[in-house]
Amino acid sequence: MCLKNIEPKVFIAGKDKQAVCILSFNEIRGLHAATVAWYKPDGELHRFAENNFGSYEEADDDKVMLRFWLDIDQIDETDFGNWKARAFLDGEMIKEDDIIISGDGVNKIGI
Repeated sequence: MCLKNIEPKVFIAGKDKQAVCILSFNEIRGLHAATVAWYKPDGELHRFAENNFGSYEEADDDKVMLRFWLDIDQIDETDFGNWKARAFLDGEMIKEDDIIISGDGVNKIGI
């Protein structure tokens, strides 16, 4: 699963197009819904995306990988700062991570 870095990732508007979260699941069976929610520095939900997936038969390579992204170029300058990305599986939060969205190559956010 993504979201396992200890240090927050820094994304720079004008340089980075997207922040991408990759969820990877092993040995998972049945129908499931994976959701990633992106929260602005003030805690307000900016957007979320959901992907339904299922595994019906046993296979040697039963790994499922899902990609979720946040378009950096659509972030308003007033929302630069420390963001949260939260991943959910079937409605239950499984991981949370911090990302930083900055307006230039100089880190002025104070990490």
